[in-house]
Amino acid sequence: MRFSDENVAKAVEDIQNFFQQTNISKGDKAKINLIVEELFLRCQKFFGVEHEFSVQKRKWFWTPRVLIRIKGKVYNPLETAEKDDMAILSAEIMKNLLFYERAEASYRYKNGYNEIIISSKQEIKKIKVPGGSITAAILLAFAAAFIVEQLPQNLKLFILDGLAIPLLNTLMQLIVAVTIPTIFFSVVSAICVMDDVSTLSNIGLKIIRRFMIIMSLVILVSIVASAYFFPIVSFSGEGSVLLEEIIALMLSAIPDNIFKPFLEGNVLQIVMTAFLTSICIVILDQRIAGLKSSINEIKELLFKMMELILKTVPLTIFLSIFKTVLTTSSENLFSVWKLVATSYITYFVVSFSMLLYLKLRYKIDLTDFFKKNAPVFIISLTMLSGTASMMVNFDVCKQNLKIDPNLCDFWIPLSHTLFSPGTVNNFVICAFMGAIISEAKISVSQLFIIAFLAIQLSIVTPKVYGGSIAGFTVLLTNLGFSTEAIGVMMINEVFIINASSLFGMVLRNCELFDLSHQVIFSKTKPV
Repeated sequence: MRFSDENVAKAVEDIQNFFQQTNISKGDKAKINLIVEELFLRCQKFFGVEHEFSVQKRKWFWTPRVLIRIKGKVYNPLETAEKDDMAILSAEIMKNLLFYERAEASYRYKNGYNEIIISSKQEIKKIKVPGGSITAAILLAFAAAFIVEQLPQNLKLFILDGLAIPLLNTLMQLIVAVTIPTIFFSVVSAICVMDDVSTLSNIGLKIIRRFMIIMSLVILVSIVASAYFFPIVSFSGEGSVLLEEIIALMLSAIPDNIFKPFLEGNVLQIVMTAFLTSICIVILDQRIAGLKSSINEIKELLFKMMELILKTVPLTIFLSIFKTVLTTSSENLFSVWKLVATSYITYFVVSFSMLLYLKLRYKIDLTDFFKKNAPVFIISLTMLSGTASMMVNFDVCKQNLKIDPNLCDFWIPLSHTLFSPGTVNNFVICAFMGAIISEAKISVSQLFIIAFLAIQLSIVTPKVYGGSIAGFTVLLTNLGFSTEAIGVMMINEVFIINASSLFGMVLRNCELFDLSHQVIFSKTKPV
């Protein structure tokens, strides 16, 4: 085939159609289109329109491949001199094209022929596994534990005690080291959202109080359900003794040294210090105007650090479950179903109660309510993306539910920071699992500690799959329970994560709908 304009146009079109019919990326198709046209134009100018060439097209091990062969003297059309008058594309552009995505173009001179090879690996469709890397880490941990179990005892102990446990403890300490200051700055930042004392007292405290009431309801139902499956709550002692324990718990939240809580990781005292600090900042207001922005910047810095550390979560989960499988009884390991059942019972009871409350108070049609909330509910259930669901929820609440835009703009971001009912439930059942593995009882005063820590830790828990591992570590450490429960909890999270995300969004929108009908910003229209 000669290098005539007609033949060149036909060859270019054939090659482009060949790659268009393959499963390569759009970027590679665009790149190949540019390269092919440029190659033929250069060769036509160099060899002349009467010179012949051939084109071979085939798939080589599922990789589309085109071979252009030109007999004659050596000429590499992929190389471009800076002042090459035959080049339409500059040397820099050509170089960038040759290193773009998965497509490749190469040149060789073989047996008197110039050969240009163009190929591109086909785009591999990712298999979506529920839970992604977390699920993979869990499955690999079970497989690795099974293999190690078959090894000689001395080698097994070396892998477990000499490698896995020290590395796991280091990762846990790293997570706790970042989580502790994050708790402080998250609480301070959340309260400092209020512009002044008036806003804090009239609106902010009312909203925060409502959040606490609903999450306390979630905790209560979760404790009752957990106590049914794990009857380890101890009510021994007289009423006066229990009262003394509760009073002692309240007094223990006041630190005797402002730095001591951070050194010891005492979350109760850290949160108390954060509340006092934030209230003072709100009172001083304009006199320390720059401090609010500094606190937000520090919080963003800590969240970025947490984001980087959470990249190790699959490894941490792998090691945690690996250790749990080798050191925990099969009875505790198979009790995951009880954790799953506890979560779903809590989700159902609390959601049903909230919806029933709206129906009785506002006479709403629940079917219509779900239809109007469907876009955000579907995203919460399937994507598990707090950011995506929050952005869609702005439109749903303003347009579908007809809620005051001012209230939506203020309340929705605040709710995603302070209101995480699904996460609170996880912390409660984690405490029960920790007590079971530690073979300990849970006292009434410890139930108060669990409730308090669950609410506070839910605020700083990253809204990503596996992010709760930091909170689990802090919770179990403060309660003095074994952290081996974390492995079981991560298995549980695979089965509840989607439902937990939906549960949180249902409660958020029920609460916002109820709040919108009370005199805070302005009167809103009912659904």
